[in-house]
Amino acid sequence: MRHLDLNYGVSGIYAIKNGVNGKVYIGSAVDIKRRWQDHSSSLQRGVHENPYLQRAWNKYGESAFSFEVVEKVPDYALLIPHEQVWLDQIKSFDRKVGYNICPRARSRLGVRASEEQKLKQRRKMTGRKLSTQHRQRVGEGSKQSWANSSKDRHRALSVRTLGAKNPMFGKHHAEEVKLMASYYGRLSGHNRYHRDRAVISPKCEFCQLLKV
Repeated sequence: MRHLDLNYGVSGIYAIKNGVNGKVYIGSAVDIKRRWQDHSSSLQRGVHENPYLQRAWNKYGESAFSFEVVEKVPDYALLIPHEQVWLDQIKSFDRKVGYNICPRARSRLGVRASEEQKLKQRRKMTGRKLSTQHRQRVGEGSKQSWANSSKDRHRALSVRTLGAKNPMFGKHHAEEVKLMASYYGRLSGHNRYHRDRAVISPKCEFCQLLKV
């Protein structure tokens, strides 16, 4: 993907488009440029968490893809709702249309791999040996990712969002926005600490929902 001509710290909705077949991936980020770097690094190393997007990248090549900002959303608490609107409109979770895994923004709640899929993945990874080319690609991607995480970038981001320069300076979120942000925060914690680790917590509301 070409270099993204965008300052660090810009939040909003982005799209990764395949210029060959027209399929698209929709996502949101508090720092779109940083997310672009993460996507590029993972795809180049062949370890992207989205298997549909990774397979398409391997098939069509980097030159077939473009990264675009479709909407800037300064209010972080509104990122998920806005991302959901784009998902509903484009329907990029439809395999004929795009590469998103789920119809819900940033959530895989309720999307559970079958036992056959789990067994297939275990067999795929068991005894797997990485080729020299793959190891070199992983190493180069890691170096690039580290170089992108420079002190200058963090310093510039801090200066641009300090005090009155922050878009939320002197403002307050509506109660419904706070509730929505709290909900997605708890859901993110569930996905990270319970779902991804195959742990069921009796105190987690989402774990209890999955048991019903």
